[in-house]
Amino acid sequence: MRTKKKPCKLCLRIRVFLILVGCVVAAKFMAPDLALPKGINYGAIVGDLVIFAFFAVVAWKWWQHRQQQKADAERAALEPWRLAIRDIAESRRQR
Repeated sequence: MRTKKKPCKLCLRIRVFLILVGCVVAAKFMAPDLALPKGINYGAIVGDLVIFAFFAVVAWKWWQHRQQQKADAERAALEPWRLAIRDIAESRRQR
């Protein structure tokens, strides 16, 4: 008997992205004469959004790294026997 596993977060993001792209493509086929307003540089807007997203991801990952460093330093400050007990408890939670 196979058990159904939940898909990972990345797989869910990819599925949502593909669904949205499919909706955009379907909308374009349904109304092919629809045009975007003129006088707006859409390439620059997309480029600015990509740059903003890049810096947002870098800042988020840096923040996560700092939080992990703080947690590791806090754990290192504990007595060795407490650290060993906590590691065992965390490994049992993951099962």
